[in-house]
Amino acid sequence: MRVSISGNVLTILKLPENYLFKKILIVIKNSRGDDIMKQYVTWSGRNTISLEKLSDGTYSMNIYFLKGNLYWAFFAHHRPMFVKERNNSWFISSPFAIYNSIQTHSWPTNPSFLKRQLASNKQYQSNEREIRRCAHNIAHNHLFPYTKMMAVHDFIALNIAYDKDALKAEQYLHNDNSALSTLRLGRGVCQGYTNLSIALLRSLGIPAMEVPCYALGLGSEGGWENPQNKTQNTANHVFTAVFVNNRWSIMDITWDSDLEYENGELREKTGSGIMHNYFDMTATMLSLTHKIIL
Repeated sequence: MRVSISGNVLTILKLPENYLFKKILIVIKNSRGDDIMKQYVTWSGRNTISLEKLSDGTYSMNIYFLKGNLYWAFFAHHRPMFVKERNNSWFISSPFAIYNSIQTHSWPTNPSFLKRQLASNKQYQSNEREIRRCAHNIAHNHLFPYTKMMAVHDFIALNIAYDKDALKAEQYLHNDNSALSTLRLGRGVCQGYTNLSIALLRSLGIPAMEVPCYALGLGSEGGWENPQNKTQNTANHVFTAVFVNNRWSIMDITWDSDLEYENGELREKTGSGIMHNYFDMTATMLSLTHKIIL
């Protein structure tokens, strides 16, 4: 997803490719959480929304897509996103927006590095028959690397549950978090989600790698305004970077899955099913919740 603001015009520049020509709903809320603006548009590849009628202030925004008879949100949290002041508006920037952008732009794209991101190992068993068969079943109807990447994302988000029991007991530190184990068990923590995605993508001939980060959420309080979060330099999370269309694409499938496993039971968190809040997102948007750790 790519969104920009210039003057008092909000422009949606990109959504995942399978939303083309589908109706979306843009909702803007004020700092109290009241709905100030709602606008339905048919996504055609580029849409603009005027912010002229908004009073000066701080606002959050969400973009909803139709799933069945209900609209589901792109953004997981209603964090403050932009400020309007007279004839100008601008996005609120994360303190790590520039830092994360520098990191993502420094990821190598030379052939030798990309070749290494196709290798099979004990964590990403991309050459195992079970992984190869699963990858083939996921991607057999898709021609392009980008849609294969989305198919892998959606398969994992739909079928793998976040193991809160393992997290609470810190059992994940001793568990087998490899791709094959995660696939067979049907649950895992972020390392399992990431390992499985890398193995499936590599099995399809698509370079992929893990990226450690510090993420807001479980185990942290508040946002980047909390000094304890802002000064963290130890990773508590990991996500996937995928090389498609001659660029590195970011996806955090752990945060896009609606399944969780707790107290020995499998359940849905919200009932929204597959989400794409963290699929092919920009480093700037990622920075609202994630700080890449070297």
